[in-house]
Amino acid sequence: MTETSLAARVVGGPAGLVRFLERLGPGFVRCGQILALQPDLVPPQFRDELLLELTAPSHPLPWTDVQALLSAELRDLDALFRKIDQSPLSHNGISQVHAAVTATGENVLIRFLLPGVRERASKDRRRARAFARLVPAERELIDELTTELDREFNLISERENILKLAAISEENPALQVPRVYPELSTVRVLTLENLAGIPLTAVLSPARRAAFRTEGFDFDAHTLAVNLIDGTIRQIFQRHFYCPDLHPLNVLLLPGNRFSFANFNRCEAVDTSASLIYARFLNDVFTTEPARLSRTFEDMLAATDTSSGETLRDDFIKESHEWLRTVPDSNHARVGAAFSSPLSNWLIAIIRVARRNGFTIRPEMLSVFRTLVAVETLAMRLDPAVHLQSTGAVAVKDIILDDVFDRVEPVRIRAALVDLLASLNNAPEHLNQILTDSANGRLGFSLNATEHPHFAATRDRRHRLVALALAAVGISWLMGEPGLPSLGSVPAWPFLAAIL
Repeated sequence: MTETSLAARVVGGPAGLVRFLERLGPGFVRCGQILALQPDLVPPQFRDELLLELTAPSHPLPWTDVQALLSAELRDLDALFRKIDQSPLSHNGISQVHAAVTATGENVLIRFLLPGVRERASKDRRRARAFARLVPAERELIDELTTELDREFNLISERENILKLAAISEENPALQVPRVYPELSTVRVLTLENLAGIPLTAVLSPARRAAFRTEGFDFDAHTLAVNLIDGTIRQIFQRHFYCPDLHPLNVLLLPGNRFSFANFNRCEAVDTSASLIYARFLNDVFTTEPARLSRTFEDMLAATDTSSGETLRDDFIKESHEWLRTVPDSNHARVGAAFSSPLSNWLIAIIRVARRNGFTIRPEMLSVFRTLVAVETLAMRLDPAVHLQSTGAVAVKDIILDDVFDRVEPVRIRAALVDLLASLNNAPEHLNQILTDSANGRLGFSLNATEHPHFAATRDRRHRLVALALAAVGISWLMGEPGLPSLGSVPAWPFLAAIL
């Protein structure tokens, strides 16, 4: 969706889109919240409205119905829980959450899917696809949103996500993952440890922050912003499993400026080898080397029949120069609701550059880029002085160093030596084959090298400057030498000076 697209005009701009989604119901509201985390598809004004203003107006399920539903799912409630609060902590038209105390005295949250929600979701999908037929350009987007919405109803998958994230996040002090109670969970009910967190929306803006009671939270906006970026980067590049759902209603503030999530249904895995490539790309971003960045970025893309590598590199360099000319604004007074950092703008721009030049962006890479933009957006709302370049560089360097140290572990060295010895064992046979091919005239080498015209021109200018500098030094040295020959009656030094 763009600001001038047909879909945007139909709904009446950012505020109109929010009202439109709220009228359509909870499923569409959730789609809007997911859409807010896709900055490559949504302009900043729409993104901010969806992040900060979109809510799901709904009426909570009455306690008698809640009690009947939980009894049907968990059987004997009196034997399992000492207490279940009758008033819900939250409800969004898809699920509802109640605080409770287990029979063993542990504070938990019981979240359950509301009756009839799957049927309503099927109806919403049909309505969304009908809208997509009217707006062909938005079909792919709606397909993606409806796929994401299906995750909302899979509590079994969410339980597995939480268990996996908890297992790999023990060394991540910024992120706390709640304990799951499988014995108190079913297909429709999920029981989790109550971490006593509050939605990030309560402290995201200075006005809301002033009204928030911070007793017991030890809240510090700068520390929380740093923890959000550091914790997210370590999830992605070090643990290779992360939660990309960084909507401020889903991110929970915990005491000690830690964070967690209200829902874990949207979790993504990152291929181990690919995550290191992304980390090195991000490290090159922090050290601002556009030439190397261009090559790495192209390697991360999938070419198609319409791909144009040369124009991709031209556009990439152009966007990179625009990014490098812009300095992040750390002034709290000037950073408004629609502010986004130069680095986030650049990440969004190069995604669009890739699409414009016929390249396919791998879904895994796209999710990583979107998550980085989303976490930086949240961090800069908390403290504009905190952004990816100021905070993420340290985490990325640590991750790359950890990978280097892992590679020199005895077990890995032993495996490498075994491979090397196997290669050496086969060396005489390979050498004999090479010599035979050479004697018979069959040995050949194929070498292809390509270089972008921009880089070639830069290299040629550098070589010419070096040659001119050497010539200038030589001429200056000659002019200082006594007994220079004369050309007729004219001494040689005026000619040398003119050349110099």
